[in-house]
Amino acid sequence: MLELIQIILAESDTAIDTAFADGYKQGVLANAPKTEYWKNIAERYEHELKKAKQDKWLFALGGLGIGFATGGGMSLIIRFAN
Repeated sequence: MLELIQIILAESDTAIDTAFADGYKQGVLANAPKTEYWKNIAERYEHELKKAKQDKWLFALGGLGIGFATGGGMSLIIRFAN
């Protein structure tokens, strides 16, 4: 009788593991389109963030260049005016 109970427990453990694995696979397959959608959204926002940072740096460097050019021009005007 004890052997029969052990066999039943072993088979039930196997059945539970198989059912869990099958359910997990179905869940992964069901969520695959959603995962791809959110991955695309994340990549798009990452690209937009990178572009925004790049634009800010270009603006800052442009302003720095204009500042140096204006300062240099003003110093030359002052120097030659004297």
